[in-house]
Amino acid sequence: MSKPIASRRQKQRGISLLETISVVTIAGSLSAVAVPKLANLPSQARLSVISSMEGAVFSASSLMHMKCAVEATCHLSTGESTLQSFSDSIKMVRGYPAGGHDEGIQSALDFKGFTAKHSANQTLFAKHGAVDPETCAV
Repeated sequence: MSKPIASRRQKQRGISLLETISVVTIAGSLSAVAVPKLANLPSQARLSVISSMEGAVFSASSLMHMKCAVEATCHLSTGESTLQSFSDSIKMVRGYPAGGHDEGIQSALDFKGFTAKHSANQTLFAKHGAVDPETCAV
């Protein structure tokens, strides 16, 4: 005597070969799209750090400019002056932190992971460990 068809199907609990091939194909397609995007994460992380440093430089410069605007001893439009910020003296030129000096914009920032390089009236903040420090800088 044979069992009904419905009871035979209920006992079948494995995965068919067709289902396995379908899952492997879908997973392979997804990984082919996702892996290249994930492989570029270190580059995107460095870009994010550089962008953050750029924002910090602009913010520090703006804050020091505002402080200069309210200080009677600071020259906003001409000449040089010095402002106190916490324990540091910051050299100001025309109301903004000076570039090219240790006591300029570098003193207005609290930064880690960067090296400040001064030349003429510019300060360049280069990322530590960058492959090309000149292009990975603010």
